[in-house]
Formats: sequence, C-alpha cells, structure tokens
Amino acid sequence: MEELQGSFIQNETIFKQTKNYTAEIQKKIREASEANENLKMSNSRLHWKTQEVTDLEGEIRKIEEERDHLERSIRNVTTEPFMRKEG
Repeated sequence: MEELQGSFIQNETIFKQTKNYTAEIQKKIREASEANENLKMSNSRLHWKTQEVTDLEGEIRKIEEERDHLERSIRNVTTEPFMRKEG
C-alpha cells in the first residue's frame, strides 16, 4: 500500500511539474506571438515610410532634371547671341 501511495505521489508530482512546464511554455508562446505582431506592425510602418521616401526621391529627381533642363535652356538663350558670327 505504501508503495502504491509513493507511486501516486510521484506521478502527481510529475503531473504538476508537467502542467507548470506546459503553462510556462504557453506563456512564452503568447509573449513571442505578441512580439511577432508588434514587429509585423513596425515592419508595415517602416515599409510605408520607405515607400514614401522612395516616392519623394523620384519626385526630387524629376525636379532636378527639370531644373537642369531649364538651366541649359537659359544658358543657351543668354549665350546664343554671343555665339553667332556675323557674316
């Protein structure tokens, strides 16, 4: 009888340890899932900002090209009279 009771206590102890271990693992999984969701949201915000920067860089590039074109046109208009040879 004593041996059976000892075995029961041992099994109960193992069960409690397993239950505690399982609860601990589940808690870690929940925490990791929450961290993963936070990272997903941060990644999305970062992606949006990156896309915004890329779009702005494209606009700046177009403005710079237009500026360069205008500068060339102005240079041509202002220097053209001096470049003509009178014949």
